[in-house]
Amino acid sequence: MPVAHLPTFISLADICASIREASLSEAFKALDLSAEIGVEKVVLHPAYLTRLIAFTPDIGKGYILESLASILQKASDLSLMVCLENMFPRVGHMYRPEELAKVLRQMSGLMMTLDLGHANIRAPKGQVAAFIKAAGGRIGHVHACDNSGKEDEHLPVGAGRIDLVGGLTAIKESGYDLTITLEIFSADRSYLATSLEKIRAIWGKA
Repeated sequence: MPVAHLPTFISLADICASIREASLSEAFKALDLSAEIGVEKVVLHPAYLTRLIAFTPDIGKGYILESLASILQKASDLSLMVCLENMFPRVGHMYRPEELAKVLRQMSGLMMTLDLGHANIRAPKGQVAAFIKAAGGRIGHVHACDNSGKEDEHLPVGAGRIDLVGGLTAIKESGYDLTITLEIFSADRSYLATSLEKIRAIWGKA
């Protein structure tokens, strides 16, 4: 099933209405392009609750829900699945399983992207299991990489401290058997190939 990532530079919770509108327009363009090239599911980052909007987070979250509803409607018209990605503390929200569960309850057509790297950043033990429970069977995509637990480094598998065996095993045991994207950011592409072999081996034994 082909997967695309919607733009990460957009600001769906910006304090300025014109910036939110421009961001939504860019998301719509990406959805149109995704449908045109045969993509079936798209990954969406929730907006950052930082800078000025950090002083009024409830307002920011309201903006996000409004934008998300519009994106979901547009995606539905194009027969695209939208998978909202869990984030990390610096984003300001959506790094706690209960936050994601609340949005999923409010948005019936929404799915989740479980990013194993994000779930390891300054997070308590058992965070992956908590996200799986929060998703309630609505995981639509998975991101895999490695990191130190402090930053979103997108390291090759085995180069960091993520318990990918435990995480992927828990995901598979939940009944998930769909797409996984490897987010390995290295100029040496051999690390991606090696990581793919390791992920396949972990999944096969899970």
